[in-house]
Amino acid sequence: MWWKEPITALKGVGPKKAEDFANLNITTIGDLLNFFPRQGCYLDYSKTKTIKELTLDGETQVFKGTIVRMLTRRSARSRSFATVTVSDETGFADVYLFAHQRFQLKAFEVGEEIMVAGKVGPGRGAKSVTSAILSHMNSQTKPMGILPVYSLSGSLTQNQVRGAVKQALALAQKELPESLPGDVIKAKGLMARLPAVENIHFPQSLLCWQKLRRDLFLKSCFCSNVGFCIIERRLKLRKPVLRWRQMGLWLRL
Repeated sequence: MWWKEPITALKGVGPKKAEDFANLNITTIGDLLNFFPRQGCYLDYSKTKTIKELTLDGETQVFKGTIVRMLTRRSARSRSFATVTVSDETGFADVYLFAHQRFQLKAFEVGEEIMVAGKVGPGRGAKSVTSAILSHMNSQTKPMGILPVYSLSGSLTQNQVRGAVKQALALAQKELPESLPGDVIKAKGLMARLPAVENIHFPQSLLCWQKLRRDLFLKSCFCSNVGFCIIERRLKLRKPVLRWRQMGLWLRL
């Protein structure tokens, strides 16, 4: 079964990246498919702003502009960091890259138009952007839509994890068993497992993601209750922890 194969079976995942994935408790392709984005953390590239429109509240926002300067600096504690100054017709923004984020600079050059997603706050002379993700952009770039943001480890990047997840989803197209009985899925109008997993990683819309939260909660309740019933039967308790009739309560949610 493909979901039991090691993560190294995916293209571009060698021993070093496999170690980084293992630090996230991901050793198989199935583990990767169940490695969901951080709670509510997605980047909606369909809603871009100008630099002037960026709010200074620390929220993650998306904007595009042209790189006018790239510098590598050292802090007062001798820690290296980089700044990328981006401009558009409305103003300037300084993007700060720390630790492994600095390596993003190797893929970009001054004068290039890019897309930036990050947390925006006030700066000295320009707006300040941290926790940033830089993306190439040109006339042939396809709309990126809503992209997931995952927890990372080691040298892993968001694009590398997204690429690996897309490969896993391609394998899931051939075979992905349902986690609930078909009659339960039909009765409660739940989304089938394959489209549910696809949309939890790459949602078609934020409205779709909100529906998935409900579906996942109901499925989790059902599986937990089944687990209690199995434990009850194995331990042969006199007073059952949970009766099958009680399990029907979740159906009324």
